[in-house]
Amino acid sequence: MFLFVKSAGKKSKLEEESPGERARLISSKQIQDSNVARLKSHHPPPSPTTRKEDLDDSWVDRMNPKTKKIAGSLMAVAAGLLFGVSFNPVTHLEQSDCHNPQNGLDYAFSHFSGILLTSTFYFLIYCIIKKNKPQVIGQAVLPGLVAGIMWAIAYGAWLIANTNLTQTISYPMVSTLPGLVSALLGIFVFAEIRGAKNLTFFGLACCFIVGGSVLTALSKN
Repeated sequence: MFLFVKSAGKKSKLEEESPGERARLISSKQIQDSNVARLKSHHPPPSPTTRKEDLDDSWVDRMNPKTKKIAGSLMAVAAGLLFGVSFNPVTHLEQSDCHNPQNGLDYAFSHFSGILLTSTFYFLIYCIIKKNKPQVIGQAVLPGLVAGIMWAIAYGAWLIANTNLTQTISYPMVSTLPGLVSALLGIFVFAEIRGAKNLTFFGLACCFIVGGSVLTALSKN
């Protein structure tokens, strides 16, 4: 049901102002645009070659909004399918031979090593395709490392849950509740979800998620 919850996006400064202040900002913007146009008349625009080097947009940036939404949905489905089978090797090893370790944490190091090697391999291919000019956002490096550490801790807890609750019970709970947490952050922190209709759909989705998780946990008994 989260598909029916639409993000309102971030309001611009112009939309948040009062009508009088909005008119003043529009007038100021028009004067600024006029000055910029006058400056451009004295300075020719950069050549296409310079623009391509300085503003190397990705193929995602060149999509129209509808195509971008469809591509994002398909990628999310593909990522979900791949994420859903990530525990299959561990489960297969645990169930195929009783002599194999039955503690999920025993497989964490090999799993993390595989992630590191695979991501490094993909990044190497990306650098080759981009001719050693990869697009790397410097401000995202530290948050990415912190997010990776948090994910590793959560994944370890997930392995412990699989060992004690079995995967059929732990997986539905762990795969749905994080979406609820991110949606709550979207409401109370980033103000991305607004409006009575969106909040109604969100409330119904919360009821389904929480109810389903409780019933799944009770099914253990």
